[in-house]
Amino acid sequence: MATLETVRDTTALVRLPDPDATDPVAKPLRLTVLVPAHDESATIAATLESLWAQERPPERVVVVADNCTDDTADVARRGGADVFTTVGNSGKKAGALNQALAERFAHVDGRDVVMIMDADSVIVPRFELASGGRNTLSFFQDRHART
Repeated sequence: MATLETVRDTTALVRLPDPDATDPVAKPLRLTVLVPAHDESATIAATLESLWAQERPPERVVVVADNCTDDTADVARRGGADVFTTVGNSGKKAGALNQALAERFAHVDGRDVVMIMDADSVIVPRFELASGGRNTLSFFQDRHART
């Protein structure tokens, strides 16, 4: 089970290793974006649009609806995201992410990469290429091939 103790950055990459993967290098990386959201119905559509507009869009976007009292989850579904709704979370953003990671990522293999992005943020269409001056997923793929 993967966990996060703190979330400091608006956007962070978390590698989810699987020691039992048979040949993860032979397959391309799968990018899933987790978007923790608490009453973000006013901003979540723009966030999702910026993710789907990437040159290399994610395979899956999961909006983590944390104790929402508005229609964040409905807006997220209309925007093409899967929605994970927290249950009894009192651990704020990190608690919400821990619930989603534990439930949605109990079984991963070595090609799974997760990006965490705030629900009130957008990224430029070439974020993957602009982040750190290198292709982020290629960086993970290269490291993945060496391990």
